[in-house]
Amino acid sequence: MSTDTTAPAEPRPTRLTFGVELEFLVPFLEEGEDDPLAHIEGLPPVYRVKASLREGEGRMRFDDEFIHDGIHELLTSRGLSTRIKQYKYDSDFEQKILAKYTHWRVADDASIRELGRGDSGWDVVEDDFLEDALIRGLGKKELPVSWTNKYSWAGVEVISPVEHDVPEAFAAIDYARGVLTSAYRCRVNSSTGLHVHVGQRAERFPLQPIRRIASLIWSAENLLVTLNHPSRPANYFTRTFRQRSRLARGRESGPGPRHERVRADEPGATYAGRPFDEPRLCLHYIASDLRHGEEPISWREMSENNKTEQILAFLETREEGCFDPFQYIPGTKRDSTDSERTIRPGSPENQIDNVLNKAPNLDKEIALRAAEMYGSGLEAESPRETFRSRTIPRIRLPHHTAEELEDFAEKMDPYGGGGLSFNDLAKDPGVWEGVSQLFQSPSSCDIEYLLNPGARGYVSFRAYSCSRIIEGEHDRTIEFRGAEGTLGNWVVTWAKICIGLVRFAVRAPPDEFLRIVSSCDIADREDGIFDIIDLLDAIGLPAEAAAAEKRIEQNREAWELEYVETEEDKGLP
Repeated sequence: MSTDTTAPAEPRPTRLTFGVELEFLVPFLEEGEDDPLAHIEGLPPVYRVKASLREGEGRMRFDDEFIHDGIHELLTSRGLSTRIKQYKYDSDFEQKILAKYTHWRVADDASIRELGRGDSGWDVVEDDFLEDALIRGLGKKELPVSWTNKYSWAGVEVISPVEHDVPEAFAAIDYARGVLTSAYRCRVNSSTGLHVHVGQRAERFPLQPIRRIASLIWSAENLLVTLNHPSRPANYFTRTFRQRSRLARGRESGPGPRHERVRADEPGATYAGRPFDEPRLCLHYIASDLRHGEEPISWREMSENNKTEQILAFLETREEGCFDPFQYIPGTKRDSTDSERTIRPGSPENQIDNVLNKAPNLDKEIALRAAEMYGSGLEAESPRETFRSRTIPRIRLPHHTAEELEDFAEKMDPYGGGGLSFNDLAKDPGVWEGVSQLFQSPSSCDIEYLLNPGARGYVSFRAYSCSRIIEGEHDRTIEFRGAEGTLGNWVVTWAKICIGLVRFAVRAPPDEFLRIVSSCDIADREDGIFDIIDLLDAIGLPAEAAAAEKRIEQNREAWELEYVETEEDKGLP
């Protein structure tokens, strides 16, 4: 009998999947109205609405929907109505999760706004919307100060389908933004953003990858913010972890994860429809770790697979000294002592300090190293030199004062991005303390709780909150929200950076992962050794590093970025 040695069709880890959300505004006029920007050569024609269609209440909403329909028809006519490739669903569950993400969608977003007719305020003429791709032929010339008041505006959100991170997917997004800017006048301002969702099809990331992804983003956050407009950390909807999360403020600064907030002494207390004294569906099961040989997390999410008996059987495999995968066999009898077992907040299974002994061997090295570095103050290894030659000196990390952040927020306030207080920012606890706590966290929902900054963050793990995990049928992606709105080349570059960060976090060997975390720690403490360009080069994104250099150089003056000049930098172009 011979053995089939045929190589699998794709002998490599499953590719990550992603999608982007493009937020922008489209100006429009009634038929017959004068166009204030008609004299600018190369502009697409302004969108016009028949006056007869604009009568009655709620007309602005009707106008928005009318324009949304037009954009949808445009995308469809240019071949963007379906996915690049028809991937077969692996299960009914996967189809249920992904079905609504198979087409390009045009949506309304109440947070996208402009100072149009009837609004008071002045246009911020230095907005980044003055890109050649958007206002053709205008360049950086100054517009009339109140020109936006001469139009009505429709907020638009275009959402790409879920795709694997393959070149064709990025090419389609690049094509889509070109279609939009060639057919419509498009504007971005501080109310708009570029959001990138990264996931793995319909599956949630298990606990181990979430620990790594969260730790890398925590470590690199101060570097990542230098790639986008400096006002973004001051935006109400893009808060940073290092200043506002519960990890920065202290775990006790919040009410605790939802799985800890049900009181046992309440009559008939339940959690997710279960008696209080039964194990927590998120903490102890769905949001827990995944071992080789176990069914995927989606299997645990199915109601027929998360009965109390199954969860208790799963917890047996997580006891000290047990390393076998969980493979539930219906009808298997348990000892009477085990059948009466209860899990309550405060029990050993729910203690963060007990988790290190249960961590997988590979990531235990990271967890122990993080705890060691935080507790001892040891010096980390110096970052490695990259193979690619830089074109700009290293960037000095910006340290904005509360007054500067308040000024950013005040300018954003008319557009809905203000509202944050900057007098009570947390003292940044540093790289290693954060990584140490994240790797000791017992579940992905606990990590979401620690990193929750009170609202949407620069990066959002909201899909991994207790409520989202329990309710199911939600997205299960990590959302990168830090980029300001744009329809330029940065759309594709930023998407590749977000995916590259997750890819490195999930797949890097422990020693390489630790080296990057150490380098981020050094960058926090001393300028001129490691910056965002070094980070991109180090995690395997040299093309994106080169694009980021150009972006930083183009915006250095406007963003008030400073270089750390050295002798070797004098020969740079």
